[in-house]
Amino acid sequence: MASEIYNISNIFSRQKRRKLIKKSKPLCRFNSTTKMWETKDLRFNKDFWDPSLHIISLFEKKLGLKLEIVNLWITYTRGEKLKYHTHPFDWACVYYMKTNSLLRNNGTKFKFSEDDEQLVKSPQNSAILFDGSIPHVTPDFRPLDDRYALTMDLIIVNDDGSYRNFIQLPGPEEHLIRK
Repeated sequence: MASEIYNISNIFSRQKRRKLIKKSKPLCRFNSTTKMWETKDLRFNKDFWDPSLHIISLFEKKLGLKLEIVNLWITYTRGEKLKYHTHPFDWACVYYMKTNSLLRNNGTKFKFSEDDEQLVKSPQNSAILFDGSIPHVTPDFRPLDDRYALTMDLIIVNDDGSYRNFIQLPGPEEHLIRK
């Protein structure tokens, strides 16, 4: 899989973006493992599922891929120093619902190699799509403002409907949702 990072800007209207933030606030809970506020899986919440499908459809058109959402959640941070992590799926997508470019929280920091760390800037109301195996982290910033991001794990769907790198998840077969 390529290590390119794809970006799409101006995804929703200001009103729609603010509505997503408002609806996500009461759903965020502190996770002592990740040290950030986040929601549970939101794939079954229509308020977030439909906007996520819209974001993914933009990337599908841009790249000529068929993608399926495996996980979907919101993270809320206030500048905490977090650890690099990866995702066990083909692609990861981050939609930046609320950021502040002056605080340098408008993007994701990637670790391409031991001596190559880069902040890939992406403005508020934009999304990035990247290989989930690339180590990345929310950049730390001065806690003067909030950062809300909608994050998705994605798998590639082959032309025959099979999955490129399928990982069997625990639980019922309907854990994977078809678009």
